[in-house]
Formats: sequence, C-alpha cells, structure tokens
Amino acid sequence: MFYTVPDSKEEIAQLMFLYENAGGAEAENWIDYDYKYLRLMVEVKKLDTKISLAENKKIVARAQELFPNAKVSVVGTLAQSMEMVDYLVKGQIVSFFISMLVIVILLMIVFGSVKLGLVSLIPNITPAFVVGGIMGYFKIPLDMMTITIVPMLIGLAVDDTIHFINHGKLTFDKTGNYRKTIKETFRTVGVALVFTSIILSVNFLIYTTSKVNMLVHMGGLASAGIVVALLTDLFVTPILVEKFKIFGKETGKNDLATKELPIQEQDKILEYEPVN
Repeated sequence: MFYTVPDSKEEIAQLMFLYENAGGAEAENWIDYDYKYLRLMVEVKKLDTKISLAENKKIVARAQELFPNAKVSVVGTLAQSMEMVDYLVKGQIVSFFISMLVIVILLMIVFGSVKLGLVSLIPNITPAFVVGGIMGYFKIPLDMMTITIVPMLIGLAVDDTIHFINHGKLTFDKTGNYRKTIKETFRTVGVALVFTSIILSVNFLIYTTSKVNMLVHMGGLASAGIVVALLTDLFVTPILVEKFKIFGKETGKNDLATKELPIQEQDKILEYEPVN
C-alpha cells in the first residue's frame, strides 16, 4: 500500500480538516495558519564549507523544481554557518590588507624612510602566510577561534620587528657599520625576543590539550606562527637590513681590510677599538 498526496485541492483540504479536528497540532511547526508558508527540513551531516555550499544549491534547485511558483529561502544552521564563514573570510582579507597598509605607513613615518617601511613589511606578513599555508595543507577550517590568529600574529611580528629595527638604527648611528649593528642587536634585543617568543609559544601550546578542536587548532597555529615570526626576525630581517642598506651608507671601518678574512677574524677586527 502506498501513500500519495491527492491530486485535487478539495481532497487535500478535506484531509487537512480531518487532521486538525483529530487534534493534530504538529502541522503548525511546518505550515502557517493561512497555509501560505511551508517549512521543509533537510538533515545533512557536518560538512566543510565548500561541500555545504554545493548541497545548499542542490536543495534550492530541488525545492524550486517541486514548487515552481513558490519563493524558496534556505534557513537554519547550515545556511547561517555558510554566511558566517563568508563574512569571516571577506572581513579577514579586507582587514589584513588595511592593517598592512596602515603598518607600512606608520613605519615610514616613524623611521622617516620609505625603503625601511617597505622592507619591514616582509618579516611582518611571513607568519600570516605560513599559518595560512598550514591551515590549507592540514585542512583546518576557518572558525571563530582561528580567525583571531592572523591579526594577533601580525601584531606580535610588528612588535618584534620594530624593536629589532629601532635598536639597529640607534646602533648604526653610533657604529656606521652593518655587521657590528646586527651583532649588537642580536646580543641585546635578540635575546629578549627569543625568551618572550618561547614563553608565548608554550602558553598557547597548552590549548592543544583541550578536547575542543577549535582550541586545539588555535593553540597549535598560534604557537607555530610565533615561532615563525621569531625565526623571520632573527634570520630574514638582518639579511634585508644589510642587503637594502635601510639605515643608509656605511661610514665606519669595514670591508676594505677584512672582506678576504674568515667571518670569525672579521668579527675580531670589527670589535677592535683603537686606543688613542
């Protein structure tokens, strides 16, 4: 025996009338009192955003096929999640580029150098790109927790870079030599950057012990980003500083007498201060 919907509206109306008179109140959850709005529920398993978007299109197409004269709207958790992720992604992209533009402009103003502002952009955006690559490789979804990682990493990277470059500029004004400047900056600011980065990274690693996946992802990605920011400032920033001569031309004694010597011997000569 098969149950089918009657072909005529009169038969359907009689069935609905009998259902209501029999005490059927559950219909109110699916259709309004005037029978103008119908609610259909479709259950789906937890899917990523890309698959959910495709499923959403299939649902809309099927509903329009069944009810060609009706206006179809998709509501519920699936639609809300897709819309939220869409807003998050667009907002993340816009805020990322705006923050980078503002940071570069501020660095140019503070240090009075266009070249310095542009060069400092490289170590500041590297952690964000690395974390984004990790998320893509391991298919980590973008959610309310992971969305906060990139702005945080940019702030930490900018803070480290400013400390490194500011101390380097002050040292270069005294020595006029890039090699001595970088070595002195490593000796002072570099040590502080290492310790603070280790402490922050270990603190975020605590989240990886959580049973909530969002917290685990945030802890692991934040720790990885902090380490990348540290390594970038320790290894990439000094190369950029010396390569592009962002503090100006050297005025101290350097390459002429020592460029053919091993690095260890060069450092000894550069550390030598003549006694008058």
